[in-house]
Amino acid sequence: MSVLQRWIFGWFGRTLLALIVSSLWLAVIGWWLQALLNQPVNRVEIHGKLAYASTPVLQARMQPLFTNGFISLDLHHLRDALLADPWIAQVRIRRQWPSTLYVELEERQPFAYWNQEGFLDQNGALFHPQQPLPQLDLPKLSGPPDQYAEVFAFYKNLSEALAQQTHAELIKVSALELSQRGAWHFVLNDSVSILLGRDRIDARLLRFLYYWQHMFAQRWQEVTRIDLRYPNGFAVAWKSAQSNGS
Repeated sequence: MSVLQRWIFGWFGRTLLALIVSSLWLAVIGWWLQALLNQPVNRVEIHGKLAYASTPVLQARMQPLFTNGFISLDLHHLRDALLADPWIAQVRIRRQWPSTLYVELEERQPFAYWNQEGFLDQNGALFHPQQPLPQLDLPKLSGPPDQYAEVFAFYKNLSEALAQQTHAELIKVSALELSQRGAWHFVLNDSVSILLGRDRIDARLLRFLYYWQHMFAQRWQEVTRIDLRYPNGFAVAWKSAQSNGS
């Protein structure tokens, strides 16, 4: 082996040894830094206005994930654990040096009851909080379990139509039901039942809105039921127990 070859092999050997030593030092330094930085999570700050979700329940959902340190904690898993709570709509999490987690929560707002076992939010999404449900002044929607979107859409359209009528501030839809046979029935002001049936729903609703303006608005407190399931008219049940038809 020539002098040049020995020098080249020696240079490669020294370089390789230097790289190995450097890698070991970097690994040691990396391990040391991770051990230094990856301290246990000492503080969790929960921000957001929570009217229904339970802070202790949310903390219990997060606690099993804190076995990892501050740096190695999987924020995606933590976010999923919080979103598993039916009341939580959105979660934003960030680390705050040296060992604090900043958790910002947005709560789901109930818009209406659904079958007395869950809620629909303002977008019509169904969610089921833990029973018993809180008692809130919300409309009560009901129907076949898989048709909540249709009932929600009908409620929105009905409410908008009523809002355009004269003296609309006097009435609100307090309940809406779609029966298993496809018949619609709603209640106004927790007292007046309106029967629409299954057929010609739009025409019957227009008929009701017309007569609301021309007949019922001034005598609303006297009515208990309006049955619109007639081809060309309706039947009215009055609180005075007298029945009128048109």
